[in-house]
Amino acid sequence: MQLKIHDAAALRAYPQHAWFLGWLFALLDAWLLLISKGSFTLSIYNRIPTILWYLLLAAAFAYIPFSAYAHKKKALQKWLHRYFIFTLVFFGIVLLDCGIARFIQLFIQSIHAESNPEGFVSSMIYMAYQSRATYLRGISGTLQVSLIGTLCGFLLAILLSFLRIQVPDRRDADSIQILKLIGQSFAKTYTTIIRGTPMMVQVLIINAIGFTLARMAMPNAPISEVNKIWSFFLASAITVSLNSAAYLAEVLRGGVESLDKGQKEAARSLGMTQWQAMMKVLFPQAVKNSIPAIGNEFIINIKDTSVLTTIGFFELMFANSTISGTYYKGLEVYLVTALIYLLLTYSITRLLNYAARRLDMPASRGIPSSN
Repeated sequence: MQLKIHDAAALRAYPQHAWFLGWLFALLDAWLLLISKGSFTLSIYNRIPTILWYLLLAAAFAYIPFSAYAHKKKALQKWLHRYFIFTLVFFGIVLLDCGIARFIQLFIQSIHAESNPEGFVSSMIYMAYQSRATYLRGISGTLQVSLIGTLCGFLLAILLSFLRIQVPDRRDADSIQILKLIGQSFAKTYTTIIRGTPMMVQVLIINAIGFTLARMAMPNAPISEVNKIWSFFLASAITVSLNSAAYLAEVLRGGVESLDKGQKEAARSLGMTQWQAMMKVLFPQAVKNSIPAIGNEFIINIKDTSVLTTIGFFELMFANSTISGTYYKGLEVYLVTALIYLLLTYSITRLLNYAARRLDMPASRGIPSSN
């Protein structure tokens, strides 16, 4: 909005238009001129000639007396407007550059420190850098178990969903009808139990059962040999696979039931068995529609595998506990671990959304919540 100011009284009535803006940008320029002599040698303002800031400072002060008549001179008004935009943008760049330069300086000082610094952020950087091998090992364990568990769970989910949607048909023999009822009941009971219990309890039970069976098969072997046969990785992978199978089975079942029932009837009319109709007609469509949900299950497993630390499997939370116990620091290590989890889930979510858009499928709106 243009303000028509013709005298000193009107000028005093609109200080936000003339005096306030003029002095504000003058003070900003003066402050930038002062900090340009600071010690942050990595900053961009140290590479700006000082004479430029004197010219800009003079222009800011020149705005004050001329602002009352700027509406009469369009060229001057346009020049002042561009100057304001330039000063604001450059001021923001300098502030950002100052923060980045200070963080770089703090990062360099922290990673070269001989002992754990006292500062909160410095301590986080120091422990994260010194324990980078431990963190990388934990990230590797988390991603391996999550990926293997999701893929194996998907294969098991195909079988469970097939059993879950079986309906006895009059054309089936009595034995086939009984088998369908048993399979349907088993799939329903399995998904109810797995979805109704936490993964932490499941991994403890599976690890105990697996270790007991391995010990019974090798009664005279030492514990170290038994642990080679029944490892923490195997127990974790089986747990994640069985857990994912229960959730993905319901996803696939919903995908099959959402299809037109006429497709199944048409396949049966062509002489296909129920298994052939499922495998060649219905399941390919259901799997394609369920790919975003399968990707979401992988992201959920990345977060939920944190409970595997209860049996001693070396994943990200186990690495967190190891580092925390080494340095006797809690909050700093927890925040670093949280940032790593956030980076993993966010980057994989963005990658899956990109793949979904390329395949013309619906993308996820955000990071999925845990099961």
